[in-house]
Amino acid sequence: MTRDNVQTLANIMRVKDIERAWTFLSEGDDISAEKKYTLFITAHFGGRQQQVAELHAAHFRNKLDRRVMGRGKRLYKALFIEEGKGRSYNERHAHYLFEKPAHMTCAEFTAVFTELWQEVCGSDNVQVKSVRKKVGGLGGLLAYLTKDRDWQDILGNASFIADFSDNARLQKQRQQRIV
Repeated sequence: MTRDNVQTLANIMRVKDIERAWTFLSEGDDISAEKKYTLFITAHFGGRQQQVAELHAAHFRNKLDRRVMGRGKRLYKALFIEEGKGRSYNERHAHYLFEKPAHMTCAEFTAVFTELWQEVCGSDNVQVKSVRKKVGGLGGLLAYLTKDRDWQDILGNASFIADFSDNARLQKQRQQRIV
């Protein structure tokens, strides 16, 4: 059997991670994932926020939803946290698949996102791009976002965090826990 025919455990787990994330994106409100998640955002954590990045991301999520949508409503979002080069805590950053709010321009949303990210997560290093089908769409992004799981055949960390992601508009309809 050649190396090309061998499935590594890391590769198998990566495929499962992609399936798990896709299932989450597709559930919740009865809207296609492609219509829910139209922005791809990369946001770096400030130095002090690196080690407890998940807690800062959760706090940020709540503040952003409240500012943009009001109480009890959520923007569609999926959070992936990447460890960065060398798998150290000094380069952790978030990747989000996000909904662009209908009542805001992309520039307005980016400004609010960056302002709150700076306040809560300690950095203004934020890049916002549109999800584009011609460069892979959501499927291509999910493959990119799970790359840490199969980095040089080494079993890495799962990066998708369903607990801090939202696939339903109303808080009470959120499909938070998935298996």
